[in-house]
Amino acid sequence: MGQIKTPLVVFALLTSLTFQALAFTEPSGFGSVTVTYPPVIAAARYAVQTYRRQTKSVLILTSIDKAQQEMVAGMNYKICLHVKSKGKVLPAETIVYQNPDFKRSLTSWKWGKCSF
Repeated sequence: MGQIKTPLVVFALLTSLTFQALAFTEPSGFGSVTVTYPPVIAAARYAVQTYRRQTKSVLILTSIDKAQQEMVAGMNYKICLHVKSKGKVLPAETIVYQNPDFKRSLTSWKWGKCSF
């Protein structure tokens, strides 16, 4: 009887460890972060500067309304912000990726209300 239990216990243990390992490799998704967190502010400023340069438009960051972060091989910052353009304050949602060497890139810029 002891010989039958041992393989079952080993199988159960290995299965449990496999599922635990998979849980740690799954992406965590975006989670809320405070808008006053310095990396969020830096990412928002970077997004506005980069979009302004890409579109050759005059944009001024007026507010950061909501922010989320997602740990990947680096960090993604999803930010709801408002910018002033041609005398109007407009909402936008942006995603900025920061790699492990702290270099940033603008992944997404969408005009309009935020989706989160």
